[in-house]
Amino acid sequence: MLLKAPPIRFFVCALLVLAGMSMSAFGQAMHKPVVSDLGADASPEGHAGTEDTLRLFGFPLQALEMAEVAVDAGPTAGTTLQKLDRLEVRELDFQPAVSRIAALEALPAVNMHMAGGGMIRPIIRGLSGLRVGTIFHHAMVESQAWGDRNGIFVPEEGLERVEVIRGPGAMALVPGALGGVIRFVPLSPGTEEGRFTRFSTALHSNTGGYQASGMTRKRSASAYHTFVGGVNRFGRLTTPDGQAIAGTQYGQFYAQGRYGYLRPWGRVEGAYTSSYNTAGILGTEEARSQSGDHLLTSRAFVPLGTGSLQAGLSYQLNHRVESAASAALVDPPALDTLLDQSLRNTRFDLRFDPSPSKRGLHSAWGAQFAHRTNTGERAEPNDNLLPNAQAFDAGGFFLQGWSSERFSAEGLLRGDRRQLSTNERDGKTFLVGSAALGVQWTAAESLNLHVHAARSGRAPSMGELWSQGLNRGSAREEWGEADLETEVGKNLEISADWSRESLSLEIVAHHNNLKNFIFWQPIGTGASGLPAFLRSQADAVIRGVDVTAAWSGNNGMWAQLAGALMDGQMADGTSIPLFPPSNVRATLGWASEDDRARACIVATHSEEATLLNLSAEGNLGEHLGLGLSFTNLLDASYITVLSDLQNLGLPEAGRNIRLRLTWSI
Repeated sequence: MLLKAPPIRFFVCALLVLAGMSMSAFGQAMHKPVVSDLGADASPEGHAGTEDTLRLFGFPLQALEMAEVAVDAGPTAGTTLQKLDRLEVRELDFQPAVSRIAALEALPAVNMHMAGGGMIRPIIRGLSGLRVGTIFHHAMVESQAWGDRNGIFVPEEGLERVEVIRGPGAMALVPGALGGVIRFVPLSPGTEEGRFTRFSTALHSNTGGYQASGMTRKRSASAYHTFVGGVNRFGRLTTPDGQAIAGTQYGQFYAQGRYGYLRPWGRVEGAYTSSYNTAGILGTEEARSQSGDHLLTSRAFVPLGTGSLQAGLSYQLNHRVESAASAALVDPPALDTLLDQSLRNTRFDLRFDPSPSKRGLHSAWGAQFAHRTNTGERAEPNDNLLPNAQAFDAGGFFLQGWSSERFSAEGLLRGDRRQLSTNERDGKTFLVGSAALGVQWTAAESLNLHVHAARSGRAPSMGELWSQGLNRGSAREEWGEADLETEVGKNLEISADWSRESLSLEIVAHHNNLKNFIFWQPIGTGASGLPAFLRSQADAVIRGVDVTAAWSGNNGMWAQLAGALMDGQMADGTSIPLFPPSNVRATLGWASEDDRARACIVATHSEEATLLNLSAEGNLGEHLGLGLSFTNLLDASYITVLSDLQNLGLPEAGRNIRLRLTWSI
């Protein structure tokens, strides 16, 4: 067994979830979602019929039935304090990418840090790691709580859509989310009673890998349940010159479900997910890592005036083991455990959301509480990458807004307290205050102007404070700094979006002053002979301009041109680590009149590389879908700062061909 038996808290949490499912006083049957980034008329009654028109640059304007998302409440803040970009799952799978998480780079201001062994971490406007929050079915995902040791898990089946939330409104969802929030929305229960089932598989040429998954969804008049299971298997990445990169192979299997009870009086719903991963350790032949990520969450919705009161409870367990072949001369070789750590997190939150269609004054508030423990399982405590430690988080926010037909304004205040303790070190307590103001004005029927200003803070994590040595997974030593201070960002963003008939244009200028920015500072070679790094702090600045233009023509043709000019520097003039280069992305696409077939070609250019990707898909009959994509079509050889392969002086993977089949009944 990879994972040890969970503590009694897990069973207590499970009992509370089951009790919540049986409470007939909770819930609200249909909660309208917040419709973001559409101007003052973005509320549901601002459109004809029951459709919500979503503006997504680079893709044809789409219509999404309100009933499909009615059981999944949107983010707390309204249109003024947040910038929301979303990809429906069909668009996510259409992207020429190796996986769904990698496909998120199609969204504005989003990049991915590739760490080998299937680990991928998001970067939003140059901010990464714990500065980017992750939400799955309303629950804050803690799989990145070790910072550089984990990526985020996204199943290849069972999702409705993915949203990227930027701006001050992200603070209402995840404390310390200076960069923004990525929100994964599970598959909705559907609008009709009955069962829906889908199977999918994908083959990859570069790694000889495959993905296979199945999903079944059952909806009745009073309840629904969705179950998803799948497996991923990949061999080593291959460079354009044919070299196989050691330690990049990985395997994964996962199970996920979503459940809910719908009544005339309201609803209770929740989700669960488990994934097990076995992977190599980048650049090594014999070492390997195993990890398990498990999440159980439930939420109740209570009608209260014009809005809803929501109470959520979640429990998450993350366990990671790293091992390597022993020096002992035995056959088969024994494995020495290099790392064995467990992270457990219990979180409770309570919030009130106003009706998103409300005019005039509106208020929202929320409170969040969390208890997190880290346990090192190696016999000698000093051999653990982190000491045994625990953290208590408590925080709350209050939002006040006002909106009219063409103008809206919102202000948000937030306070957080983090208390960290360990037997081996002195405890630490951090008090963090944040504030934000947003204004939106519909200057003309087709022109919207936005201004966001925020002062937000993030308390250091236990890993940043107390890392204590050898980290084989990153081939280096890592030493925390117990005297770290709160990281503070002062951000200003001004944007304008214009659309008319077949043309649309968006321009965003942003400037972020970061005080006490936390980063890894190289300090030479450690006692192990590997490079050593110390957590340090310095002021930094991120500034840039994003421009996105889209065109929809006749005969199903459409095009997008997106450019990001960004600069991120530390106080001494050096670049911020893992900072993406300025880039341009051009897309030309076509879709058939009945939308049963489509194709696109994507060209990206930066100072690091010029890449060409291609994707095409179509329906063969009523049930079968076929997709084909090429990434790095020209087999370009390049090294990027956004990949750990740069540490080994190796180029990125060469051309990959993905064949994807789906069968729906």
